[in-house]
Amino acid sequence: MPHQKIINDLKKGDISPVYLLGGEEAFHIDKVSDYIEKKLLDESEVAFNLDIFYGMEVDPAKVIAICREFPMMAERRVVIIKEAQKVQDLDLFDDYILNPSPTTVLVIAKKGKTFDQRKKVYNPKSNPNVVTINTKRIPDYKLADWIQSYTKSEGYSIDFQNAQILSDHLGSDLSKIVKELEKLFISIKPGSPITALEIERNIGISKDFNVFELQKSIGQKNFKKAFQIAIYFSENPKAHPIQMTVAALNTYFTKLMIFYYSNDRSDKGLSTAMGIQPFFLREYKEAARYYPAKKVVSVIGILREYDLKSKGYEAGSSGHNDWHKEMLFKIMY
Repeated sequence: MPHQKIINDLKKGDISPVYLLGGEEAFHIDKVSDYIEKKLLDESEVAFNLDIFYGMEVDPAKVIAICREFPMMAERRVVIIKEAQKVQDLDLFDDYILNPSPTTVLVIAKKGKTFDQRKKVYNPKSNPNVVTINTKRIPDYKLADWIQSYTKSEGYSIDFQNAQILSDHLGSDLSKIVKELEKLFISIKPGSPITALEIERNIGISKDFNVFELQKSIGQKNFKKAFQIAIYFSENPKAHPIQMTVAALNTYFTKLMIFYYSNDRSDKGLSTAMGIQPFFLREYKEAARYYPAKKVVSVIGILREYDLKSKGYEAGSSGHNDWHKEMLFKIMY
């Protein structure tokens, strides 16, 4: 992870005068920015040597003047511009970035926007004063891998299936995922594995009644188990909104469609095309016994129908508490 390399370099004392943090994934931008803000200065140095500016309030001339000031009773100054995507004249910093003060660390954090490294000023290869990252959002199918990697970096472990349960339930917001993981870290001993029981106790995701188990039950045509989960979801709409279920099932059946039409029929080729761990391929092979390609197309249509219903279109007379059971009946019969 590029952001982790930056943090590791900072810990070793390899500090650059300018950090340009951009891209889609705000979590990684915040990790670097927060580390610089909280770790590069001692507590006694912060009051006179840390300046933080936000988006629209940034006056480039004023900020550059502060960057040129000498630190006060400290080795360096730290100047951070947050929400830099809202700064209209960001290019006014270009001359400073090419010739920065050696006693100032300037951080420009631009969420949702990238720094064009075709420009010499933003490219570390042509401008040795700058460290630039453009973070990318982690694809949904890689979230479980990311959860495992992050958990390991914090001194804990989690198996892929439990990581998948977390990603299915929590979505792609890494900050939200980390917040929930921290609850688990507090509750177990360092080095211990995160189990389904701990997830249920601390986050409230049932090890038996979750989207992951629902997908598995649908794929196996296990009517009893699938409808037990659907009833549980209907009775707990805040924890299991229909929108989240539709999104997860749409991903599941889209992968099943890819299973049918992938040119590479090897296990490795199928797993890569579907964006899944090879371990889970057998579940999709079993699902393919019950859901031919034509049925999969029909199911995706049903999911779109309930996606529209959840947004208020053609909701019909049935109450939203019945939608899980109603949708499941249409999918499985």
